[in-house]
Amino acid sequence: MAAQGATGPPPLLRAHSFSFSHNAHLRSSLLDIERQTTDLEVQLAHLLLEKKKILEQLNSIIYPVLSLPTELTCGIFQRCAGSPLVLAGVCSAWRAVAISTPALWKHFKHARSSRDTLYSRLVSWLPRAGNLPLSVDIDLFNAASPDAILALLATYTSQWKSLAITSPRSIPFFVDAPRAPFSHLETLGLDIHLRHGEMPPCMTAFEAAPRLRDVSLSGVSLLHVTLPWTRLTTLTVTRQSVAQCVLILAQTPNLETLSTRALSDDPAPTPPAPPLVLPHLHTLKMHFKLTLLDHLTLPALARLELTKLSAAGLWRLESHVMRTSLQARTLILHDTEYPWAHDCISLLPALTDLALDAAAWPPADVNSLLAELGAPCELLPALASLRIEGCRNDVDFRALAAMSAARRQAPEGAPRLVSLRIAFADESDPATPAVRAAMLRLVQLRARGLALELHSPPGWAAQMMNELEHPIPR
Repeated sequence: MAAQGATGPPPLLRAHSFSFSHNAHLRSSLLDIERQTTDLEVQLAHLLLEKKKILEQLNSIIYPVLSLPTELTCGIFQRCAGSPLVLAGVCSAWRAVAISTPALWKHFKHARSSRDTLYSRLVSWLPRAGNLPLSVDIDLFNAASPDAILALLATYTSQWKSLAITSPRSIPFFVDAPRAPFSHLETLGLDIHLRHGEMPPCMTAFEAAPRLRDVSLSGVSLLHVTLPWTRLTTLTVTRQSVAQCVLILAQTPNLETLSTRALSDDPAPTPPAPPLVLPHLHTLKMHFKLTLLDHLTLPALARLELTKLSAAGLWRLESHVMRTSLQARTLILHDTEYPWAHDCISLLPALTDLALDAAAWPPADVNSLLAELGAPCELLPALASLRIEGCRNDVDFRALAAMSAARRQAPEGAPRLVSLRIAFADESDPATPAVRAAMLRLVQLRARGLALELHSPPGWAAQMMNELEHPIPR
């Protein structure tokens, strides 16, 4: 026992001795933290008091924009681009004005990528338009409750002015005529994606639409929809057969603008018939296939817009020009290879306005066209406006300047180039002495009346022109 006592206090006493020392340290740390906390609380109270004073001062400020008469604020709001929800989210005063201004809510658009709930947006949006005519553009793909959405829209049929619906299936509401007439409907767009093998329904709902003038149909069989065809002035058809188009166009004597895309040739050749005359059609837009041209005569056609023109399409256009002596004044070409574009231009010598998409053209092709246009006016002698989009910045600027100068030097009274717009696709600045010299020549032409626009992604073209127009004195 004596030997055990010589080793020191028992373990329990040794632990207690250590705890007393550690306790003192912890209590000291706690007191220090409490002092710091008290200091911070004092600082926080002081800051809160300062915040209150500042808020009171801000609330006492009368902003001039908030002191405007409500009528003037409404007028300003109606000229603002974007959603009225942005205006309504600025402050309570603006929210009250925005919500009580029906004109702000007469346009509704919901894209497929939008994360908002379409039905809830419509429920809160449409009533705010009051009794004003409505323009609605919605995409029902991925919509949570399409039937409820369509049922809600059906209660506003008498207010529809413009309606565009994209749907993954047939819309039952449009199959049977609604109770209320479409008294305000002027523009209709239907893009229906039926399942493979699904028969398109017959739609008679829009037959009683006295103001309907502009219709766009995709995935809807032209022969299964009843519309006031004779009143239409604008028609866009997508994913239709050529034969169906011809049958419907025979009922559209007042048509002024026609757009076609993804037309299919008929499996069996139809008996030849006299070409259909559309006496008032002045604008024609066609994508890829031009088979429909074989069936049309367009004495008033002034504007032709073609996308993905091919060799076969060019042949049909040439046949149409030879048959009808087409004298179009405006030609717009999208996504068309240079050989077909050049031959198309050559077919229409009366052109005054030419717009080209040169994004896929090598610079040599653009240079060749500029040189030909700059030669004595054999190609497009009446050209007044030239627009080239997607141009590479290694194009020959000297050829561009020479062409512009040659076209501006026409004798008094003769056609001359009035407008030139070039949009470059490259970001790098081609600031060589030769380019700057050519640009200076273009700037001088602009000073003499040429409406010149040069655009580039980072703005190097505008910057170079500005430097040449307003040189910094040295």
